[in-house]
Amino acid sequence: MQRRIVSRLVTARAPLRDEAVWASLPVESGFYLADGSSPAPIKTAVQVCWDALHLYVRFHCEDKDIISEFSQRDEPLYNQEVVEMFLAPHDRCSYFEFNVSPRNVQFDSLVSNTLDGRGYAGYPEWDCAGLVTSVRRESEPRDDLSRTQAFGPWTAVMQIPFASLDTTGPAAGDTWYVNFFRIKRIPTDMYSCWSPTYSEPANFHIPKYFGHIDFES
Repeated sequence: MQRRIVSRLVTARAPLRDEAVWASLPVESGFYLADGSSPAPIKTAVQVCWDALHLYVRFHCEDKDIISEFSQRDEPLYNQEVVEMFLAPHDRCSYFEFNVSPRNVQFDSLVSNTLDGRGYAGYPEWDCAGLVTSVRRESEPRDDLSRTQAFGPWTAVMQIPFASLDTTGPAAGDTWYVNFFRIKRIPTDMYSCWSPTYSEPANFHIPKYFGHIDFES
């Protein structure tokens, strides 16, 4: 399965918070369990767009209960609940990892790898300068975000500066490698992928299974 997602060029001044922009964009759904055996039972969808300076990504997360205790950037968010994107502007074996938790905590890392995932090396000391994220809950917030019953659906948005990715950014017609992921811990561990990595136990870091992001004008 070699999936593709379209990133449309936008001209809004603040796409991160402009609901009209997101409403005009297609929604890419169909996340699968990491082993590719079936669609993920808890639904996730994603949207992407871009302008001259940034890539914008929005996750839509069906949800009820969460575990999200981390509060500091670059803590191991993936040990609890998180959405993730791996983005490779140049080649699949050198890519950037971006995670956002339900309480809007960020993890970012530079990754060097081999196509089969056996040569993984992560560098979480790398920070994406200018990275902005936001999380919106669909239900009324409560104070306790560590383990909240009826947390409800939520969305996470990333604003990623191209200048922080060692690139001037794409041109219309360019294609980069990408994959999107989600980890759930309640009611049970669930590892889901936009483009399945066909791994058991789950391993997201297998670049040969990344999909494509096509930049359109």
